[in-house]
Amino acid sequence: DYHQWFADVAKEIQPVPVIQLSPFSDKIELPTYEATFSGNLRFKEGHGWVHDWLVNWTSTSDSIYWEVESPRKQRYMVYLNYTCRPDQVGSTIQFSVEDQRLVYRISEAYDPPYTPSPDRVKRKEVYEKTWKRTKAGELHIPKGKSRIIITAPAISGSEVGEIKSIELVRQ
Repeated sequence: DYHQWFADVAKEIQPVPVIQLSPFSDKIELPTYEATFSGNLRFKEGHGWVHDWLVNWTSTSDSIYWEVESPRKQRYMVYLNYTCRPDQVGSTIQFSVEDQRLVYRISEAYDPPYTPSPDRVKRKEVYEKTWKRTKAGELHIPKGKSRIIITAPAISGSEVGEIKSIELVRQ
């Protein structure tokens, strides 16, 4: 009886959140802690709490994606928030929405230290750091539900780098 009850009350639950792209906001950030990912990727701290990010992007079969819903077709400039060591420069990242492909090559290293914290006791959460914000290009998000997917067709060095989020700025 319990299993039947649970199946009944949980049938409307969406395990993957759908992010609404509001027509009233010109900018939206899609953080990795709200993404679905595959392969070797994992959260830096481990739990994916707010302010966490993805590391260990070591395979071209790894991917990150967000489910979005747009009230109309909208054109966005895509920005990537990342860090990478000098030996990781050169990785290629592909952004996909339906049949569109936007390819961006990471051309600049950016590997800042963690932001100093006045904690007296070391915290469990990941310490924050600054991120390189770089313009990747333009995507058209269709009306309705779609999926923004990021893959790495070419990885320079041992991994792509660390990914915090993408930003969509309406054009």
